[in-house]
Amino acid sequence: MTSILKICIVLLASLTLIGKTSAASSDWQDLGGGKARIFAVKDPLTNIVDGVIEVKLDKGWKTYWRSPGGSGIPPEFNFDGSNAFSLTHVTFPVPEWIELNGAAFFGYKDHVSFVFSGMAEDFSTSINLDMLIGVCEEICIPATANMSLSSEALNSSDPQVPIRISLAKSKLPIDGDNQSGIVDFQLNDDMIIATLLSMGKSDQSRIVIAIDGVWTSDPIGFSKDDKGDFAAAIKLPPAIVQSGAVMQNWEYSLIQQSGEAHQVINAIESPFTISQN
Repeated sequence: MTSILKICIVLLASLTLIGKTSAASSDWQDLGGGKARIFAVKDPLTNIVDGVIEVKLDKGWKTYWRSPGGSGIPPEFNFDGSNAFSLTHVTFPVPEWIELNGAAFFGYKDHVSFVFSGMAEDFSTSINLDMLIGVCEEICIPATANMSLSSEALNSSDPQVPIRISLAKSKLPIDGDNQSGIVDFQLNDDMIIATLLSMGKSDQSRIVIAIDGVWTSDPIGFSKDDKGDFAAAIKLPPAIVQSGAVMQNWEYSLIQQSGEAHQVINAIESPFTISQN
């Protein structure tokens, strides 16, 4: 399915939601190298809330993906100040490969929309977000913003918001949960060995593994092992090994790249389980 066709489908789907959901947008907040806002829709029948944290960067500015490497600033989203709202997840769109002053990292230029979801507990639900994000021109600086949606706003109607949310969702990674046989994971002492099984085996792919809200690895590249397979070894922190890595709720992000510029061509995300050698 082409990107244009995918966007058309989500637009048509979102049009059917207009008039059936409540929606709201916050004011823009200055970041020093861009601006940010949030918007969300609430389904009055299920109380499911879908929303977007939208960041527009000034020309020449960049920001980081969920795993920026050792020297970067990963975005942090804190919804603890919300009322009667339970956050389910924040999902990052497919990143770009960015080279800046001799360093390279996964991140975003110009415009990025982070998608979040959660549950409204009752009619009084309001959303408050404290955000920390790194914004970079020649150097990178931390930027903070506080954005909120009142219960009155969240229960009002804005027909443009469902469309913008659907467009943001169209840029998320492929859900690998329904695609078996992509990566195999084995625990070997304090290392997780990830072996590519399909989806274009390549030494240009990189993988990130994480326990949501607890720990996220750096992006690790694949190389051929003595069996001729493409594998990546990710070292675990001692606290996770001691707590029982096999029992954790793991998820992975597989970033596929191509060419001398390491252009990102695909991204796949999924929960996974670990087998112990």
